[in-house]
Amino acid sequence: MVPTSSQAFWRQPWCPQTEGVLIRALHGLGLDLAELSSQNFDLATGTVGGLPLSECAFWASAGPTWSCLHLPGGTNRSEELGRNLAELTGEPTLILTEYQQIAWGFVLIHRRDPIQRFLSLSTMWEDTPTPGTVDPLLMSRLLDIPTSRFAPYLKVQSADEVSQQRAHPEDRYILSNPWVRVDFLRALGISYPAPTSATDGRFCRLIGFNPSKSAIPPVSPEIRIDPENPSPWLSN
Repeated sequence: MVPTSSQAFWRQPWCPQTEGVLIRALHGLGLDLAELSSQNFDLATGTVGGLPLSECAFWASAGPTWSCLHLPGGTNRSEELGRNLAELTGEPTLILTEYQQIAWGFVLIHRRDPIQRFLSLSTMWEDTPTPGTVDPLLMSRLLDIPTSRFAPYLKVQSADEVSQQRAHPEDRYILSNPWVRVDFLRALGISYPAPTSATDGRFCRLIGFNPSKSAIPPVSPEIRIDPENPSPWLSN
C-alpha cells in the first residue's frame, strides 16, 4: 500500500545550497519543484494557491541540522528520493511514512542503501513492508544519538491490543498513536515542520523535470495561514 503521507528528512541545515541539493535529487527522479500562485492556505477549501493540500509538497528546515520535504499524499517514490539525497550529501536520510492514521514507519538510508526499516504495526496489508528488526546500536552510531533516546519507540504494536504507554513521560503521544512519529523525530533531534511554525518553509508542487527550464527560484517565504484555524499538519 502506498503511504498516506511521507516525508524525507536529510541531515543538512536548510540554506540555498540545500535547496539545490533537493532539486538535484528530484531531477534524478525526473521531477522538479514549481511555484504556486500564492502561499495562502484556504481552510474552507483545503487548498494552497488553488491546489489541494494533498497535492502540495512543502519544504522547510527540520531543526538546526536537518531539512525536510513533505511529499504529496500518495507519493510512492520517497525511498528513491531518499537514496538520491543520501548519495548527494553523504549523510543519512530518513524517510518517514504514515498509513491511513493506523501505522507509521521509517526507512533509514545511508550511501544509497536502506540500512534500517521499521513499521509500527505487526499486522498490515499484504503489500505493505514487513516490520523489520531495527538495530538500535547501528542507528546510534550513524546518527550519533544514544539508543536510550529513540529505542523505546521501536516497539511493534499489535492491532489487537492498544498500548497506552509512552516512550518517554514527556511525550505528546502514546506508542499506539501513529502521530508518535513526531515524538520519535524529536528524540532524533529532528523537528517536524508545520506551515504555521516553519518560518523558512514553502508550499510548492512537483512537476515533470524539463531541462530547458530553470528550477524553482529562491524566494522569501510568505506562508499566510489564519492562526486561529487549525494547522493543516500537526506541529511538535
